[in-house]
Amino acid sequence: MERRRPGAEPTGEGPTGEEPTGEDPADAKSTDKDPAGEGLAGARSEGRPLPGGLLSPQPDPAAALSAALTHALFEEWARTGYAALSLEAVARRAGTTRATLMRRWPSKAAMVVERVESLGIDLVMAPDTGSLQGDLRAVLQALRRLLRHPLVRRILPDLHAELQRSPALSSALSERLRIVARMRSATLAHRAAARGELGAGIDIDLVTDSLCGTLYWRLVAGGGRADHAYLDRLAAFLAAAMQASAPPDRRPRRRRIR
Repeated sequence: MERRRPGAEPTGEGPTGEEPTGEDPADAKSTDKDPAGEGLAGARSEGRPLPGGLLSPQPDPAAALSAALTHALFEEWARTGYAALSLEAVARRAGTTRATLMRRWPSKAAMVVERVESLGIDLVMAPDTGSLQGDLRAVLQALRRLLRHPLVRRILPDLHAELQRSPALSSALSERLRIVARMRSATLAHRAAARGELGAGIDIDLVTDSLCGTLYWRLVAGGGRADHAYLDRLAAFLAAAMQASAPPDRRPRRRRIR
């Protein structure tokens, strides 16, 4: 992140040249560009891991190596694209050998599928905020952080193109991501039902499409912004839509006569 000289006047712009209206400071950091010009090659020293905790500091050496390989994978992928992605280059960037990498993942496709899936699984673990709208807001915040990360923004267009070219990769990755996304939606719905906020019969696929697709369309396809106020409105809208689709049963329960 660019440092202002002592006494310099603030510019009123965030790190990407946008006004930081309602932005999360953690998200604002994630939009910085690496001074070396290679994605986020300096992100480890700057403390800007990928969302989801995959690249957080790991005390265990094996976990630390996996995190380094994961970071190297996404950096190389963003730099070269999937077709030219080399496991040798990934290992070299992570400071290890190709043989060490291959002991964890037998192929490029296997590594990509497992690491992308792991990132999605970490994002599934949304905190229980005590309300459906609060849970939706927490998930939207995590999704926004992921979609605004510089490496993710550079990789996504290439990933979409590669999924069209490679049916095998598309089948493996798309199905796993769909399962992960449905797990998240089902968790939110079950929590809300247990609280009495939702009734039975909620369409989990529809919830998944609405939760993921709306924010993806705004940030990635439309190139728009999503500040805190927008996330608040979107969470309220989605909660209302879910409750209208599966209204909670407000009828008083009959007491059983013993």
